[in-house]
Amino acid sequence: MGSSTSARDGAATAAKGRDGSRALVTCRSHWLGSVGRGGLAPALLALLFSGCATDLQGPDDTNALAEDAEVASASGQDGSASADRGARTDDAGPQTDAELSERGDAAGFADAEMPADAEAVADAAAANDARVPDPERPDAEPARDASPPVDAEMSAEPDAGGSQQLPVCDCFVRAAWCAEGVLAEVEARDMNCRVPLARRNPDALLGCEGNEWVVLEDCDRGCEAQPPGSPDACAAPVLPVCDCFVQVAWCGSGVAQEAEEMGCRVPLLPEHNGDILACNGNRWVVGQACNRGCVEAPAGVPDSCHDEGTYRLPYGCGDRYSCTNGNHSNTHTGTDEFAYDFGVPRGTPVLAMRAGRVHRVRNVSSPGDRCYDTGDRDCANLANTVEILHADGTIGLYMHLRRGTVAEGAQVRQGQQIGLSGNSGWSTGPHVHVQVQRNCGIWWCQSIRFGFAEDANLVVGETPRSQNCP
Repeated sequence: MGSSTSARDGAATAAKGRDGSRALVTCRSHWLGSVGRGGLAPALLALLFSGCATDLQGPDDTNALAEDAEVASASGQDGSASADRGARTDDAGPQTDAELSERGDAAGFADAEMPADAEAVADAAAANDARVPDPERPDAEPARDASPPVDAEMSAEPDAGGSQQLPVCDCFVRAAWCAEGVLAEVEARDMNCRVPLARRNPDALLGCEGNEWVVLEDCDRGCEAQPPGSPDACAAPVLPVCDCFVQVAWCGSGVAQEAEEMGCRVPLLPEHNGDILACNGNRWVVGQACNRGCVEAPAGVPDSCHDEGTYRLPYGCGDRYSCTNGNHSNTHTGTDEFAYDFGVPRGTPVLAMRAGRVHRVRNVSSPGDRCYDTGDRDCANLANTVEILHADGTIGLYMHLRRGTVAEGAQVRQGQQIGLSGNSGWSTGPHVHVQVQRNCGIWWCQSIRFGFAEDANLVVGETPRSQNCP
């Protein structure tokens, strides 16, 4: 009985010894893996909850595990364990203590409480391993997740020469500059700053609001630089060419105004604004080049070149006044046969009908004098007058003035003021009397026929528009 009992106890002990040996081997693998993954503290927790502690057979097994722990701790700081103990190399790269502890604990709990998920835990560990270098393949590039975030400021497209490092320029535009001109100015002056708005909008018109750069206009057809002192501008749209609409002769300036209203263009302009334009079929041509410019005549009258050899009306450019007396009238006879009177108010500027030299100025009546404002036949020789000697020897006489305003001997151009209108001398109302006469040595000589460029056949009652323009 005792022998039998001893035998059974021995067999049980032997069996338990065999089971204990298997348990010890299993615990060693689990223990070493935990140590390698997280260190001693997490390994002890893993051992406690794994059930290995109940399978240890006394101090010998415990001591064996402790010895193994010291070896693993000394040789496995990089996360590796001895292959002969069955421990899998989970990590070879640097890991934080928190990550290693978490992974060690997860492995321990999986052995004890979630054996069905052991394979999933291993897969997760393997996936984590893929993100760290392989110690046996130091040259291998680790697998990457999605592209790391990029700093927004550094990822912005840099200006030429790495100018994202430079400050933004103070706004130096006074009116309007093309963006390309702004960039050229910054480079030419070596300003060591940048204008991002100019690079983003190369065809725009830029300006300043305070010290801030702003886009004044997006130029669909590009931006055109203007001469210094003038603001830049967007390129103008290209208009169609006008059909030629001149019947006889138009000044280029008048053609330009008409074309603008029609929404078309004339190829000869603005270069020939001061010349006479005409039509050759439907083709625009220069009918006459005007050395002294072009004079626009009233509607229905052909324009003409500004010729100082022709006569123009004696009042302001564009003004209209009535012709109150003309050639061969009841008061224009004899010496005054070819004279003209215009009913202009007192004080109206009187202009030279033709260029020349001031031959004589007679301010013989003053305010308060009997013949200064209205007079009879006795006042005939007391009219205030100005005489202009022309290049052909003729004289232009201007009479009944308030006063002459030029000096004798002075050169005057056509259209220049020579006096102010009045009512002096033999006159029944304010007007200006003009005639062209021979140079007979005195102020009042025989008149000769002449006509005005604005209206060569002027008659009493008409109100011609003056083209006596400077």
